[in-house]
Amino acid sequence: MLLGRNVAPFRVINREPLKTFYASHIIEEPPPPEWIWDGLALRGTVVLLAGDSKVGKSLLLQQILSCAALGVPCLGRIWKRPRRLAGSVKILRTG
Repeated sequence: MLLGRNVAPFRVINREPLKTFYASHIIEEPPPPEWIWDGLALRGTVVLLAGDSKVGKSLLLQQILSCAALGVPCLGRIWKRPRRLAGSVKILRTG
C-alpha cells in the first residue's frame, strides 16, 4: 500500500497491561527532610520572600544570608551552614 512520503504505516504495538501499584508496596521509609534553616527552609527547595515595597525584604535577606555564611542562629532559629551560597540566591523585582 502506497502512502504519502511523510506518512508512516499504522503499527499495532502489543504492551503488557498496567500493573496495580499500592502505597503498601513501598518498603523503605523516606529519609527525613534536611532543613537548612530550622523548620523554614528545606535543602533543594525554593523559598519565596515577598512583601510590599520598602518593607525591608532585601535587608532581611541580607541578614539571613550573613547568618548562613557565618553559621550562627538567625531570628532565633538554628541555621545549618550551607556547602555553598554562590548561585543559590535569586532576587527578582517586579514593577
